[in-house]
Amino acid sequence: MKKLLLILLLTLFFTQTTSADPTLSLNPNFSNLDQPKTIYIDYQKVNDQQLEIKIIANKFTEEIFAAVFDFLYDPKILKYEKYKVGNFFEQSTDPIYLVDNKKNEGRLITGISLKRGDKMITGSGTLIKFLFTLKGNGTQKLSFDKNQIIKMQIKNDPIKDSKWENTFLTIENSEKNNLKTNISGFTTATYFHLLIELGLICILIWLILDKYKKYFKVNEKK
Repeated sequence: MKKLLLILLLTLFFTQTTSADPTLSLNPNFSNLDQPKTIYIDYQKVNDQQLEIKIIANKFTEEIFAAVFDFLYDPKILKYEKYKVGNFFEQSTDPIYLVDNKKNEGRLITGISLKRGDKMITGSGTLIKFLFTLKGNGTQKLSFDKNQIIKMQIKNDPIKDSKWENTFLTIENSEKNNLKTNISGFTTATYFHLLIELGLICILIWLILDKYKKYFKVNEKK
């Protein structure tokens, strides 16, 4: 029974320790992600406060010279930090990347282009990565605007049947908002955590006393 109580408290301790991390969920239209000529959004959590969003091209058979688009996000929830190059255009020679952040609008005006004479690209890969800091909680739409995949160097002829998939991103329990905070600055999670620690200490003391109770009884008889 004592061991069971100890295991239960340890489980609660470690569960509570990790539960304060932001919970991220991305809800793309999965039915279209494996279709050819599709641009979609993916992400990975960099750490507890940062998120990397990837713009991915899937199964382009026509040669691509450039990609231009506006990436829309909620500036109340995400703060744009910087971009990183993807592996798609890097298959050619020294592509050009331009990103202009209209932070009040939550709009990243993005252009990626090869230079005249460069080897054009086909296939799949990451066009570009955007690094964001988490500012708050909520569900937001991540979407594209003024988007084109360009296949000709001179005429700037867009691929008209390319598909651009928008999605929704949900962020919960962001450390920035720190759950429900009381006047003293401690969170509900913090108080619960302290109670579990006190419970663990009490059980450890109980187990130690129980183990050596025979020793104490012998001393009492003497």
